[in-house]
Amino acid sequence: PPLGAEDAPDGEGARARAQSGSRGTHWALQLLPVLVFFGFAAVVLGCIYWKFGWKIFMSPDSKRLRLGVAEWQEQILPLKTIVMIGGPHRGGTTVLWECLRQHEDVGDFGTTFQSGSDFSEGIFLQDVYPQFGVGGEIQSMMPGGQAGKGGMGKYLFAEEELVHWTEEHPLVSEESQARLLNSFGYHWNLSKRVLLEKSPPNMHLGRFLQAVLNQGAPQPRSVARFVFISRHPIANALAHRSLRECRDLSITDLVHHWVIAHEYLAEDFRRLDFARNLTLEAFAQDPAKHVAELWEFMGIGAGGAWDPASSQVQAAVQRVRRDPNAKYRGAYCRTVTSSEEDAKGHQRLVRKFNSRVQDVGLG
Repeated sequence: PPLGAEDAPDGEGARARAQSGSRGTHWALQLLPVLVFFGFAAVVLGCIYWKFGWKIFMSPDSKRLRLGVAEWQEQILPLKTIVMIGGPHRGGTTVLWECLRQHEDVGDFGTTFQSGSDFSEGIFLQDVYPQFGVGGEIQSMMPGGQAGKGGMGKYLFAEEELVHWTEEHPLVSEESQARLLNSFGYHWNLSKRVLLEKSPPNMHLGRFLQAVLNQGAPQPRSVARFVFISRHPIANALAHRSLRECRDLSITDLVHHWVIAHEYLAEDFRRLDFARNLTLEAFAQDPAKHVAELWEFMGIGAGGAWDPASSQVQAAVQRVRRDPNAKYRGAYCRTVTSSEEDAKGHQRLVRKFNSRVQDVGLG
């Protein structure tokens, strides 16, 4: 019978063992890229899950209720108030939302992990109106990505009819109402009387959203209420610049974008049935006062005024920073006083936008 490797002479056995080891190494090297790929994929998926939870892996259609127009208009909406928070990105919408959602009568989308939406923003959970490129900035910066007009700090430079939606928009309909509410309703706790949503672009979509949500609502009742929060335009611009996706945008362009957003809001504000606005700076100075007033505006409680000193209000505002602009103010002041050219640049910025900032009354 043929000799096995162990029975072969020493020289031939060594060669056989070497060939066998070589084949094993060859297969291991071939499998290594596959193992690396799957290991990398597992890490990426794990990171996505850690931030966005399991809902991020569900199809959009599976994250939607199947209620009809009549069910919303006749059975659900008459018992609800929908409060929508808006304002410039990096302008305080999240900190305000975090405070207002603390009451037990408020239904919201939960955390990013619970909703699968970045910063739990409703705009990413629906397909009735666009996202304006927000959330897609990083992809446009990747190799092969295409930079467009959309994205934080620049999307409002597009034509007005593309970004400033009102009650005249052709998508104002009962079908849009049901589709939007079915998307939001999947994430809301519909047993709550007040339903809260937050997306910065609500500040230039308010009239459209009011018209959509009020489909079938008896006048003068309005289902929708709006709360808008703003921030000093330079602080807001610097807060944008702290993000990777906005570092290539100039302070001038970011302030210009802020001005456009607030001009749309100023035009729309008087056309909204129930709306409040405030600044992040004023909110941070006395958050309890503002939360108490806004809970009353939202219809929370027994109809009386909230006491800012109450334990419930104080608990809601305990994480609010009292001076959110401190680091930006210090950095900017050092910059504009460091050279004559920087000081002139600031003066040009003021001359270009000061009157428009003052006209909107929020700067």
